[in-house]
Amino acid sequence: ADPRTIGRALGVRYLVRSFVRREGEDMRIGVELIEAEHVRPVWVGEFDYRLGQAGAQRQAAAYIGRTLVAELLRAEVR
Repeated sequence: ADPRTIGRALGVRYLVRSFVRREGEDMRIGVELIEAEHVRPVWVGEFDYRLGQAGAQRQAAAYIGRTLVAELLRAEVR
């Protein structure tokens, strides 16, 4: 779907798009922060964790959340 259309429908300036890919016992999460109106990436990052590692999924989610907040604040300052 078109980010501009989604942004307008939701009344938001930024969207987050992501993917999750399994590579053996490793999980890779790709995250992209997009400025909806101009359909341009503001920030892109990848995060990895190993399946079966205690608390790894929770830690990865928390790290992604903190990183997104920081990048969103940077984008707003610009």
